[in-house]
Amino acid sequence: MPSPDDAGVELQRTIHDVTDLVCGQLEQCGRPDTDVLAALRPLDRAGPDDVAALYRAEYTAAAEQSAAGCLLVGDQVPIASRSGRAIIRVADPEQAVDRMAETWGPAEPDHPPAGVHPSAVVEAGAEVDPSAAVGPLVFVGSGARVGARTRLLPGAYLGPQASIGCDGVLHPQVVVGSRCRLGDRVTVFGGTVIGADGFGYRQGDDGLSVKVPHVGHVIVGDDVEIGANSSIDRGRLDATQIGDGCKIDNHVHVAHNCVLGRGVVIAGHTTMAGSARIEDFVLVGGGARLNGHITVGRGAKVGGCAAVTKDVEPGVYVAGFPARPGSQWAREMASLTKLPDALRTLRQAVAGRGALRDADDRGTGGDGA
Repeated sequence: MPSPDDAGVELQRTIHDVTDLVCGQLEQCGRPDTDVLAALRPLDRAGPDDVAALYRAEYTAAAEQSAAGCLLVGDQVPIASRSGRAIIRVADPEQAVDRMAETWGPAEPDHPPAGVHPSAVVEAGAEVDPSAAVGPLVFVGSGARVGARTRLLPGAYLGPQASIGCDGVLHPQVVVGSRCRLGDRVTVFGGTVIGADGFGYRQGDDGLSVKVPHVGHVIVGDDVEIGANSSIDRGRLDATQIGDGCKIDNHVHVAHNCVLGRGVVIAGHTTMAGSARIEDFVLVGGGARLNGHITVGRGAKVGGCAAVTKDVEPGVYVAGFPARPGSQWAREMASLTKLPDALRTLRQAVAGRGALRDADDRGTGGDGA
């Protein structure tokens, strides 16, 4: 098993190289900019030859205790100097780390070459652009279309009359059902199913469930990323829709006939019931539950694990179970922490009044006269 020390991005770059790449300002602190940095690592694993990043001011103490020989620090974040440590001031440490990872991080495995692997099945009538790559054991159904430079990695399934546009990627074991349409630059990670039947049943006269046909499809816009092991069900009669620029995490369920607008971001383990509508630029925290036939307005934010049972107004933050305005939920949670002390005070007050009444009764012979 690899050691945690192996984590990070190998650099073998000088402090000057790093400073130049991230457009930073070097505070020397007694260390020459020609010193070579071995790797980019987290604060708690970085050593004297490594660089680490201080993302937020609340981690300043951890950064000061870190053994990192070089720190990426925001322009306005104060941090104590240390002999032998270099500090690189940057506008945004997270963006600086992203730039380093993209530039010097491990290269992705070689893309499969354009063309169709001998073990793949491409049925008659399918259209595969000559620049696309169809990997081993991939299935492309009749009438399906694969756009330019798109990659279907081993074991992917593109059903009959389904399509994916240009520059997309279907990772291993992705299933795109019949007639579903994916736009340009769509990435779908392993194990995700797009276009399964929705969960629709009617109770028959004998009490057993009778399946409701789902003859619709799924439309996914451009620049969409869908994480691993998620599911997007086809519509009952028309389309389940995922708008341009949506980002969907792992283990997310989007039920039949849901509509997501542009730029919606949904964190992992969120579930949406049928016909829910999420408008543009909504952010949904992990583990949220959204009832069917509700609308979450443009730019709203749904807190993690919230249960949304009714419409949410545009731009509003909601949280809790059931979901309500975030400020109200925060007050209620704060009040709950005070409840034990309040109950204790109340019991003491009640007990004290009882003791006074008993004393009164004894003083008047017990008849209250």
